[in-house]
Amino acid sequence: LFSVVDNGVGIPQEKQAIIFDSFTQADSSTTRKFGGTGLGLAISKQLVTLMGGKLSVTSQEGVGSRFTFSVQVGLYAGAIEDGVLDAELALLTSSGAQVLLVEDNPVNQKLALHLLERKGYSVSVASDGQEAVDKVMEHGFDLILMDIEMPILGGLAATQLIRTLPNGGEVPIIALTAHSENSNQKTFKEAGLNGFVTKPINPEALYFEISQLLGKK
Repeated sequence: LFSVVDNGVGIPQEKQAIIFDSFTQADSSTTRKFGGTGLGLAISKQLVTLMGGKLSVTSQEGVGSRFTFSVQVGLYAGAIEDGVLDAELALLTSSGAQVLLVEDNPVNQKLALHLLERKGYSVSVASDGQEAVDKVMEHGFDLILMDIEMPILGGLAATQLIRTLPNGGEVPIIALTAHSENSNQKTFKEAGLNGFVTKPINPEALYFEISQLLGKK
């Protein structure tokens, strides 16, 4: 059992049930004052859940908050599914596929990097679309994971530029997005994206999408 305690502004009782939802913060002014996307607690809850645990909060306005979580260190329920995925991807990962991860958010970047490296991929990281284009100009990749909303150059524009490059015409590109509505999916396809994975990233969904695209090469 683990706990993280702070002495910040606290969380109102009526907001405590929703703060673990994506893009939700206890106070919308928090984003303006301190930054953040509202994904931190959603990602934390997902990670704890994947480890077979639970995440909860107790808080008092003006006093602070205590976040408590438990994890199971034994065999977890997803181990069987992971074993199946490992078998399906064994041939692909044994060759050390070169993957370019394009993500500006440090938390999302770290999570995606961990999920890719645990499957044996060789990963290069770009923090914005322009950096991604520059890396593809330098050498080719077997797969690109592309965040859609980024500073300097967004994911859609970066994908369109990559498609014009000698190294980028055929490489599978997967969108990392919080918006997977049908209208957006059409836009993704028109920009040259081959698939998408929603945020917060679900490991099984990510691995499935990768296996579908790399398996066709």
